[in-house]
Amino acid sequence: MTFKKAKPIFAIVLSVALITSNVTALATTNTQKTSNITVTLNGMHLDFDVEPYVNSDNRTLVELRSISETLGATVSWNADSKTVTIQEDDTTLELVIDQKEYKLNGVSKTMDTSPIIVNGSTMVPIRFVSESLGQNVQWDAVKNVVLISNDDKNDYTIVTTGQKYSYDNEGNVIDPTEGEDYYGQDSNYSSAEFSFTDNGDNTVTDNNTNLTWQVIPSDEQMTWDEAVEYCENLELGGYDDWRMPTLKEAFSISDFETGWPYLDQTYFDFPAESMNDMPPMDGGPQGGLSGGPQGSSTDSSSSEMMMPPPPTAGTSTDTENTGESSDGISKSQGQFWTSNYYLVGTTHEGAASAFGVNHATGHIKSYPADAVGMGKYVRAVRGDEYGVNVFVDNSDGTISDQATGLMWMQDDSGLALDWDDALEYAENFEYAGFDDWRLPDVKELQSIVDYSGCYPAIDSVYFNTTELEANEFYYFWTNTSAYFSTNDPGYGYAWYVAFGYAVDDEGNDTHGAGAVRFSPKTEDSSYVGEGGDNILNSIRLVRNITE
Repeated sequence: MTFKKAKPIFAIVLSVALITSNVTALATTNTQKTSNITVTLNGMHLDFDVEPYVNSDNRTLVELRSISETLGATVSWNADSKTVTIQEDDTTLELVIDQKEYKLNGVSKTMDTSPIIVNGSTMVPIRFVSESLGQNVQWDAVKNVVLISNDDKNDYTIVTTGQKYSYDNEGNVIDPTEGEDYYGQDSNYSSAEFSFTDNGDNTVTDNNTNLTWQVIPSDEQMTWDEAVEYCENLELGGYDDWRMPTLKEAFSISDFETGWPYLDQTYFDFPAESMNDMPPMDGGPQGGLSGGPQGSSTDSSSSEMMMPPPPTAGTSTDTENTGESSDGISKSQGQFWTSNYYLVGTTHEGAASAFGVNHATGHIKSYPADAVGMGKYVRAVRGDEYGVNVFVDNSDGTISDQATGLMWMQDDSGLALDWDDALEYAENFEYAGFDDWRLPDVKELQSIVDYSGCYPAIDSVYFNTTELEANEFYYFWTNTSAYFSTNDPGYGYAWYVAFGYAVDDEGNDTHGAGAVRFSPKTEDSSYVGEGGDNILNSIRLVRNITE
């Protein structure tokens, strides 16, 4: 059973249980109408001995015996009055079997259906009980899911990318206003600012996600299994519950303000450089020679046709646009494992693979998990899992994510556009009564990637994805510009998310479905791609949910 601990008042609601062995099942007075109901608590699936169901009053009844011990409420049963009393701190809840009235701290309240006992288990009308205690309950009619959340849920706060400037197709800094060309970029919209606390013990806490991170990772390059074992055995800052971060957790600390490296070194250190970490003299962020526009091959002697090389380790170069500097972190130094592992896939000729975040180049890609000599680094984390979506189908062509507070278009654009046209399309779009749709930033779009191994890498129950001849692998634009290195400080690239295979020049899935990469913004750009890029990409619009 998988779930997160709720705050005490919610524990009261969810701890209704019969803890005596002499309770006999009573006849069901409100008959079952619909079964196959799923219940989630703060986005986490809950398992039950007696399946939830919708009764003839169209109310969902849920058996909660299986989670009462974990949630820690004190429960008592009065057989004479058939009353369950739940006590936690200063709050008392009384439910009477087969009666619509219940009491909260002595005050009578009424539901339009009643609790019953089925096979010795209390079945509770969850909406009325929860909402009477100030909780939030939603019903997803598409998937038959009851979505329960409370004020202390681990919200999926989308943390800022850090990008503060707007850029044209050639990477020049611009300042467009609403209605002008290039408006709708990452910097035109606000999001939760970075907020870290250095704990002074080689750990740092992210105040947005409530995750605590290891500041100085191990200098050892590891296979994926070795990285898992390292995290599980780590004792640091007085804690021994360290673990491998998920992909969405690791990406949450990525900082896109200046680029290479894509991490704030005020709070996070990189591993010490080894000989294996030295960057190539030429090539893209993955270390190989880069192709030209649309992924076409180029001769290695034509250096002007390739992406600029990474910054040289140990150097410091001021960038043209920000005045910030890079200390020359190498590509390999930035490669960090995450817990998202696939036993069988299409990447690396079907070898066992795991995703990683490259905090030097900013990318997300899949790496061979077990390959000797291709080890990556790991930065351990501790805390409740961050990055769990809570989707609700609004039945109007839009999908709300209660965890992030974002509303998405259920359908994609059905068009393949270059980047500036995608910005314009989004800014002028009206749908479902809203006119504030926009292109998502790179962290927002990555938040809806499904890394369970499905293809395309998105939940097809909620989202529809159009296969296009001009974009056969489901690449989707973001509104976030991309910077490559101090050797070429312009932001002439833009980030995209590959919901399908992320391929190289020859069509091989080198990065995996769910990879995050960048490409030139237009087909006639002076910038060139890293290989396998698609300049004309799809878009899926997003907006902030407002009351």
